[in-house]
Amino acid sequence: LYGSAFFTSLENGLISAIISFVRTLVCELGAVIILPYLFGAQAIWLSFVVAEIVAALLSGLLIVAFSRKYGFRD
Repeated sequence: LYGSAFFTSLENGLISAIISFVRTLVCELGAVIILPYLFGAQAIWLSFVVAEIVAALLSGLLIVAFSRKYGFRD
């Protein structure tokens, strides 16, 4: 959520939308489908946690990737 808001504040709506889409649809849906096969039915409750971790990693990678563009690193 932080990464999406961060890129929104930098007026980069596309990256913000990508982070939100990956977090809410791709990661959560993927986790809901995959986790029960791997760890049983109770693992479905971990889908939110997995989605947040993946979104945080994606946000960190995108912040590093765009850091030169926004002047965070020289």
